[in-house]
Amino acid sequence: MNIGIISSDIFKEHDTSEMKETGKYIHPESPQRIDAILDHIKNTEVWKLAEKIPVRKITEEELLKVHTPEYLKSLVEFCQKGGGRIDEDTVTCIKSFDIARIAAGSVLQAVDYVMQDKLKKVFCIIRPPGHHAVPESAMGFCLFSNISLGAVYALSKYNLERIMIIDWDAHHGNGTEKIFYDSEKVLTVSLHQSPFWPFTGNLDEIGKDKGKGFNLNVPVPEGFTDQLYIETFDKIIAPAARRYKPQLIFLAAGYDAHYKDTVSGLNLTSPIYDYLTKKIVDLSEEICQGRLISC
Repeated sequence: MNIGIISSDIFKEHDTSEMKETGKYIHPESPQRIDAILDHIKNTEVWKLAEKIPVRKITEEELLKVHTPEYLKSLVEFCQKGGGRIDEDTVTCIKSFDIARIAAGSVLQAVDYVMQDKLKKVFCIIRPPGHHAVPESAMGFCLFSNISLGAVYALSKYNLERIMIIDWDAHHGNGTEKIFYDSEKVLTVSLHQSPFWPFTGNLDEIGKDKGKGFNLNVPVPEGFTDQLYIETFDKIIAPAARRYKPQLIFLAAGYDAHYKDTVSGLNLTSPIYDYLTKKIVDLSEEICQGRLISC
């Protein structure tokens, strides 16, 4: 099958619960997300055939390729004091800094497996997530910009010139956009609800300097449905990929645009995610030798 899966129970130790006396998780980004994914995928043929890849921890030097030393220092000190709310949305515990390093490092591990042709595709089942984190701070449940770190690592270690990041989370991938806004080496594409938090990701945000034209936002209104997503992908995202010809594709695979997720106002069904995933798999086979990493 030539597919790998990276995950670990360590990711469940990033404790976002604020009701320890009851053991209930009221935060939407909870350890139960890992269990929900694994409970489903372990009953599939994919799990049986996929290679299980070990996690690894990102180094400080690798983190500093994207995040500032001041932010890393403040985050580690915050977690060492027991953690808590960094901002209105983002919760940490005493272990969160180290677990976030393993989440980010696992994306770099996936890059090595794909770029060394050990596997064509890797699915990273990790947390905390990453697409809102900016170089100088955490944001929106995210501590480190996992995919951005993976992209920077791939550009440097494997001398790549073109990487594409496709983000279909209901929220705009503002952190990813900010990190690569002036770079022509990463085409960032975000398909997201608008207007919606974090209230960025407008059509006219297209990059700057060398990166002008390499940041593609596709803001869609509340109520967007499967068929409209298919048309958007086929008419905008796929042609952009074919023009750019990336050497590696990352997929920021958030699923909060699903109609059962009350966080957003989008109306996607489960089959559309299957359909779009197959579309992106086909694109990777057509354009970049099947090299695809999903997080």
